[in-house]
Amino acid sequence: MQRDIIQNWLIDYFVRTNKIDKEEILGLIDEDYLELGYIDSMGLMVFVVEIESHFQIRFEAEHFQDKKFTNISGLSEMILNLSK
Repeated sequence: MQRDIIQNWLIDYFVRTNKIDKEEILGLIDEDYLELGYIDSMGLMVFVVEIESHFQIRFEAEHFQDKKFTNISGLSEMILNLSK
C-alpha cells in the first residue's frame, strides 16, 4: 500500500465527517486535527475503528501517545508501517 493512498483516505474522511473543503484540509496535513477541533473524543473512537477496519490494522496503546497520531501526515506513515 502506498502512503498517498492512505493519506487521501484520511483526508476524505475529514472532508466527509466535517463538511470542509478538501483544499482546506490539504493545507493542514501536518497540523494537529484534535487541536483544530476536526475531531472530538467520541469522534476519535469512531475514527480509530474505521481506520482499523479499512486498513486491517490494530493500534496499540503506545500508538495513541505518539505525536504522529495527531496529524494526517504522521498518521498515514503510522498506518503504512502497521500494514506491512
